[in-house]
Amino acid sequence: SNWYIKLARIAGKKFKAPNEFKKEDYRLTLDFLGWDLAPREVNAAPMLGMVLGLIVAIPIILFIGLGFFLGIGFVPRGEMMYILYLGLPSMLIPFMFSMYLQNYPVSSANNLKMKSITFIPEIVNYMVMSMKLSPNLEKAVDFAANHGRGKIAEDLKEITWKTKIGEYNTIEEGLDELAYKWGNYSDEFKHALMVIRSSVIEVEDAKRDALLDKAVYDTLEGIKENMGKYAAEMKQPSIYLYYVGVLLPLLLIDRKSTRLNSSHTDIARMPSSA
Repeated sequence: SNWYIKLARIAGKKFKAPNEFKKEDYRLTLDFLGWDLAPREVNAAPMLGMVLGLIVAIPIILFIGLGFFLGIGFVPRGEMMYILYLGLPSMLIPFMFSMYLQNYPVSSANNLKMKSITFIPEIVNYMVMSMKLSPNLEKAVDFAANHGRGKIAEDLKEITWKTKIGEYNTIEEGLDELAYKWGNYSDEFKHALMVIRSSVIEVEDAKRDALLDKAVYDTLEGIKENMGKYAAEMKQPSIYLYYVGVLLPLLLIDRKSTRLNSSHTDIARMPSSA
């Protein structure tokens, strides 16, 4: 992510771009990632991507064009098939660079979200373990922060620190903010935090333990369901990649083989000289 931040800041200096986001998702994404970037810099990054893509694409297109018209390089002269399979995709490189930089913050947030979600059951379990030993939210948050992994564990450490320095009046205030922050990405984690927080006011140990056990169970079931949906969403793009990355090259090879076999057949049919 450091390379993107540097690139976006360079783009913000080189290109004029609006200093506001058309979509609220980008502002939420930057807040979630903690990237110190102005809207102008993020909006200018795709422009720089277009320029970099042109720098890469133009030499490739020229090389293919020289091969097509003059027979220079690996492209046979007048061979339209190579123009279709190599030239046209090369023209898309600038747009691909631009789209990649445009979508990079959102995709980075989604990747971080998916990695963090895998650690949610662990975080919740650590908090529940601590609460069962001692119904104290401060100790539970501190225990999960020190033993957990991922961005949520880092956020818990930040909550502990902000509570100690007085930025949060209570640990509950920090947990509310954490629940709001992650609620858009993991509703089950938000629900688990609310259950763990409310368990403090439960007087009977048995009822409190039942609430905490339910928080762990609901979290596991929610994560399992979300992972199933994510796997289903990944299936369709994989099919497209198979078509583009496997079938198209095979068709190209098959066509070339057919032409070679046809040439060999024609040579074999030619009458031999006496």
